[in-house]
Amino acid sequence: MTYFDGLFLCATAEITMFENNIVVYKFVQDLHFFVTGSDDENELILSSVLQAFFDSVGLLLRLFSDT
Repeated sequence: MTYFDGLFLCATAEITMFENNIVVYKFVQDLHFFVTGSDDENELILSSVLQAFFDSVGLLLRLFSDT
């Protein structure tokens, strides 16, 4: 397990409402990831979008840290 594996395993998403918008976010170290949608959006879908983006960034960071 590398540093980035442990770093990205511990992050969990938070869901909140802000001015009639659903905000799904994750904080990891000094990185902040946000996905927003209108109040009629499904928060589970927004959370899945955030997780997919988060996993993609993690793969890219591992790729660049190994070179």
